[in-house]
Amino acid sequence: MNSPASSVFVRWLRFVSYAAVVVAVSATCLEALAVPPEDAAAIERGIGGFVAGMEASSAAKRMNYGELTVSLFVQAHGRAPSPAEFFVVRDVAATFSATPEEVLSLVLREDQPGPTWEQCRRFLERSGAK
Repeated sequence: MNSPASSVFVRWLRFVSYAAVVVAVSATCLEALAVPPEDAAAIERGIGGFVAGMEASSAAKRMNYGELTVSLFVQAHGRAPSPAEFFVVRDVAATFSATPEEVLSLVLREDQPGPTWEQCRRFLERSGAK
């Protein structure tokens, strides 16, 4: 039989889960409504060119998800991923058979529901791809 404490905990956990979903959806909607910056076309071209080069690279094709995660993390953030960041990105990528472009999106987004214009801009500046 369930104790009252475990029942309260389960209700609290459900509330927190629902609240997290609402926050994520709200953030996604706000980002979608955000006006693209003046350099949006240049950022899109830069990211597109980087992805095309990565997908054409024989070295990138030989990388497993772990190697790709570390390589992209260093380029995007100037540092290696923490163990938690590494395992989350690598495991999500492997579970969903992510493309290199999708792994890049996972690496760039940090705590956002998707990469922001600013995150993409910083990535292009750091990687020299712009």
